[in-house]
Order: sequence, then structure tokens, then C-alpha cells
Amino acid sequence: MTVDYNWLVAQCHVPVFFETWYLNAVCGANGFDSAISYIDPQIWGILPYFTANYQSYTVAIAPPLTQYMGPFLHIDSSISRGKQISLEEKLIFNLLDQLSQRCDYYAQKWGPWQQNWLGAYYNHCKEASRITYIIDGQSSYETVKNGYSTQVRNKTKNKDNITVVTYNDVELLYSMVLESLDRVGKKPKFAIEELHRLTSAAIANHAGEILVAFLPTGVPIASAFIIEDSKTLYYYIAGEYAAYRGANGPTLIIDKCIQKACAQRKRLDFTGSMLPGVGRFYQSFGPTLINYHMISKDNRSSNHLANDSLDRVLFFRF
Repeated sequence: MTVDYNWLVAQCHVPVFFETWYLNAVCGANGFDSAISYIDPQIWGILPYFTANYQSYTVAIAPPLTQYMGPFLHIDSSISRGKQISLEEKLIFNLLDQLSQRCDYYAQKWGPWQQNWLGAYYNHCKEASRITYIIDGQSSYETVKNGYSTQVRNKTKNKDNITVVTYNDVELLYSMVLESLDRVGKKPKFAIEELHRLTSAAIANHAGEILVAFLPTGVPIASAFIIEDSKTLYYYIAGEYAAYRGANGPTLIIDKCIQKACAQRKRLDFTGSMLPGVGRFYQSFGPTLINYHMISKDNRSSNHLANDSLDRVLFFRF
């Protein structure tokens, strides 16, 4: 049976990164490709990817502005857990085997929804782990707030009339991102046009918004783009003006995101950070630390081990 990517995605709730509108937005005119492993309507897997040329390589990677990708597997819950694990390995192996025929090199950060990477191991892929921070929005907001550090609780009490509202201004968000990165000597790895395309698509599909923190005088001090699917809200792209760092804008925006996640009974995923200062800031909200996997493979190499320097270039494009 021949199956279509769009048809499969329409059969169930997939993470937002697999939605066709999302992939069209981040891939632009170049479009996206996908590997599909289909057994029957209850058992199938998909792995979308962005094809690019890097030096002399044809690479299959995550699209621009995409934190997570990797495979999404649909296996009916009525199947026993032992059988599910076996099917996960089979589907993942097959998806990666297809990519071995299509590209020289594969590198993607897999979303935390896919913890079992044995199929990639059996396919001679290389794995490295990173950490993200997740708040369980199945609990009430008050319960989650009890897990805040004392400092964060005090900041959310003493708001000094700062308001956090939906304010879908891409230029404002981008200017704050630029200033935040410049403060640590970095530059953005995406253009404002790419960010505009993604935020516009997310807003149009009722799957995202830009939150901005304002002083009582109407001066914007911090902002964040959040994107969501049926299970998770992602704290995705954020920035603040250096002159107002002491006003606690990011703290109040995250608190707003947690309120939103709890109201919808969704998880809030901070989408990682291995930077010590950022990590400690996220930890102050009382999240659970979850590993996610970075999987790579050099399909031209006899020993099937990816190159560390090339890994870094391709993994950390966003």
C-alpha cells in the first residue's frame, strides 16, 4: 500500500514539528522530504528532514528554526509493551535505512517523545544526549507554583505592574533576540524573514503566539515566541532588552506560559539549554529534567561513525 505523508499526519495528533504547515513554513521554497515506514494503519513511522548541501556532502538534517525532529511512531496502544518496543526498533531502523540510500550524512536532534533509540544503534548511528526541562501541566498551577524557588515566587508576587500579553510583533521579538545574543557574543542563526514565516504560520494555525512583557509606561522589556501542539507548549524563542534585565520580564513570561499550560493540561517544554546560567534559571521553576537524543550517521564511512566537528555544525543550526 502506498501512503502519503500528509494522510498519515492527519490520522493522529503529532508533535507540531511534524505538521505539514510547520514544515512548509520552516523549509520555505526548498520544501521537505520524508522517510515513511508503514506496516498497517495501526503501525507506522515517519521521519521528515531537510536536504541541504554542506561542503561536498548531501545532508539530511532538521529544517531551519527547528529544535526537535527525528522519527514519530504511531503504534496502537492495544499492542503489548514488549511488542511495541520491538516495533519501535524495526520502524526506526527502516526509516534510517531509507536515509542511508538518499544522503551522505544524517544529523537530527530527536524530540523527547522518542526515548527508545535502539533502532538507530542497530543501524550504526552515533548518539549524544542533551537535557531539556519540562513542567507537568497536568497538575494545577498552584501545585506547580509551589515548586518554584523562593526567588521566583517573590518575583511573580512583586510584578511592579508589569503586564504580559499577546503581542504578535515579529520585529520587536527579533530585536530582543539580537540584543540578548549580542550580550554573549553570538549572532542569530536565522533571519527575520524565516522567523516571520514561522510565527505567521503558527498564529494562522492557532498553534503559537508572541508574548511580550510591558512596563506600566508601555515600554516593552522582554518577549518570547511559544508554539504548541495537542500535548505540549514549547517555550521556543525568547529575548529581552539589556537595559531592563532587572525587571524580571522573562520570569513573568515563563510564569504566564506555565499558567497557560496548566489551564490546558499540557506540558511546558523549555526546549533545552546546556548553558549553566540558562539551565539554573529554568531549574528555578521546578521542572523535571528529560534527556533527548542527538542522532547522526556518516553513510559514506566504513565504520559508520559521524564526524564530531560536522555533527556540531549540523546539530546547532538553531
